[in-house]
Amino acid sequence: MVIVGQNEIAIRLLDTLRSAIPPEDPFISEYYCYQSSLDFFGPDHGNTYADSALAYFKNSSRKSSYPGNFRQALFIKGDACFKNKKYLAAISYYAQAKELKKAGDCDDGDLAVKIAGVYYEQGNYRIAARYFIEKYQQVISCPSNLTPEKKFITLQANLNNAGFSYERAGLLDSAMFYYRKDLNLIDSADRLNLAAKRNIDAARSVVFDNLGGVFIQQRKIDAAVNYLSKSIDLSNEETNPTKVTTYIKLADAYVISGKLDMAKAALDHCVLLLKRYPNDEFNARRFKVLAAYLFKRNLLSEAYKVQSRYMHLQDSLGLSKSELYKTDIARQVNNLQEQARVSDLEQKAKYRKLYLAVISAALLFATMIIILIVRSLRRTQKARENATIQNQKLEQALAELERVNQNYIKIMRIMAHDLRNPLGGISGLAQLLLDDDELNEESRHMLRLIETTSIHSLEMINELLKSDLGDSGPLQKDLTDLNALLYESVELLQFKANEKEQQISYTGKSGPVMVNLHYEKMWRVINNLVMNALKFSHVKGTVEVALLQKEDHVIVTIADRGIGIPEKHSELIYEMFTPAKRVGTNGEQPFGLGLSISKNIVERHGGEIWFENRSGGGTIFSVRLPI
Repeated sequence: MVIVGQNEIAIRLLDTLRSAIPPEDPFISEYYCYQSSLDFFGPDHGNTYADSALAYFKNSSRKSSYPGNFRQALFIKGDACFKNKKYLAAISYYAQAKELKKAGDCDDGDLAVKIAGVYYEQGNYRIAARYFIEKYQQVISCPSNLTPEKKFITLQANLNNAGFSYERAGLLDSAMFYYRKDLNLIDSADRLNLAAKRNIDAARSVVFDNLGGVFIQQRKIDAAVNYLSKSIDLSNEETNPTKVTTYIKLADAYVISGKLDMAKAALDHCVLLLKRYPNDEFNARRFKVLAAYLFKRNLLSEAYKVQSRYMHLQDSLGLSKSELYKTDIARQVNNLQEQARVSDLEQKAKYRKLYLAVISAALLFATMIIILIVRSLRRTQKARENATIQNQKLEQALAELERVNQNYIKIMRIMAHDLRNPLGGISGLAQLLLDDDELNEESRHMLRLIETTSIHSLEMINELLKSDLGDSGPLQKDLTDLNALLYESVELLQFKANEKEQQISYTGKSGPVMVNLHYEKMWRVINNLVMNALKFSHVKGTVEVALLQKEDHVIVTIADRGIGIPEKHSELIYEMFTPAKRVGTNGEQPFGLGLSISKNIVERHGGEIWFENRSGGGTIFSVRLPI
């Protein structure tokens, strides 16, 4: 009933079921999850029903007995928190739900699409697009019990969301690519009768709406009006709140083309729909177009008032998300998942202590046996054969001891990770104290030494944690837009370049360049190479990043005009803790880990990395990756 838009019938069906479900039955949690979803647009945004769904699992034994129901309840609670703008709480519930997926199960992208929504609200549209694409790819690759119609709806929605995120990011070519891909999917579903006509038309209506928005930005007004009109024709605007955006875009197109009477009619439609479906964001967009319309009518005073209302409403919307804008989402997710892993390790540590006690007893017993064997060697040849057997047993015991030693390495890794927080705190306190205007110069000098030492120590620990301690196992690679990855890396690292008044230029492709790779590890490679180029370039220098696509591979180059690499160090720079490390042009601290880590990651992708010195000074690093 929900899929075909009959929510009121769905609610009545649920109400008839409630009395038939015993309180101890896990279906009671599922019942509340459905109710929460149906109440999503109510004043409570389904939060009370979500709490009721989770209340069933206050008995901790039910969490392990019904993990699927518990996971569903966590996701629903996260959705309710998200709608109520409690974004950090939402991330926490999503991460808890992610941890419940069984080892070896195919990732269906549930967490990816939730995180995409948070990034979108935060305004990080390119990253949001990447997560929507990840969800789309996971639904395709994972076997599931979704009906063909539900699978179509899920795939179509994530393609559209990816396109819309790229549109909001200003990457119109990428947006058009995913909108066209979405239309192809809709046409295929229509031909194969995979979904009801109502859902096919609704999907087309949304994509036509978004295509109209892109054409407005490209100033192709006739094409925009054509698609927006087709979008309206495909939908029932009386019951569809999303048509507010269509009429706003249509009004904008008419204002640009000077058809002011038609623009006024479209704006009047917006007012009628917003009375039925109030929405501050849509209302702000309406004010913006209305101000432009009044300006074209030469009603300057009224245009000024409407523009002021638009700015005031935009400020209010921005203020409501201020905490979200300051949140490092990736770090929040990683911290929550890390806390879960540490808790698991603490539980396992109890068993390791017992295991070590058994090994110690075994070693003591083995030592006693060796003593007896040595005495027996003086008596008979048979005793010597027994001694050989006992030595083999001892070797097995030592092998077990080596495995235990590897576990200690893992524990040391955790200890290194935990040292980051106090070091970060020391750095933060030093920075806070430096803001005190009453400090004398000697105190400021000491505080700067404390701040610099803590930062360098923190960087060393981060590099050690990133090194993976020789990890060489297979990588989980996904089809990724390398062009977008490089664009995002350059944009983020420009902030670091500003410290030395440097510039980073990027020469890429106009559209996606899809390569199978591990996103985070390849991000680390690009980050290491660009940071090295900045470190060894002079103040006000330029670092040039470029992407070259061949038939079966791509090449990424990072070029600088810095101090170059001496020939005697050319074979040493890829060694971990290399003796070839040097201080940067502004005194930056070297650790000798970055190139070793980068070479390991590139080779695990089946690629290669090399460099060449430029005439006149500087270096060009190149990374080749197979497509």
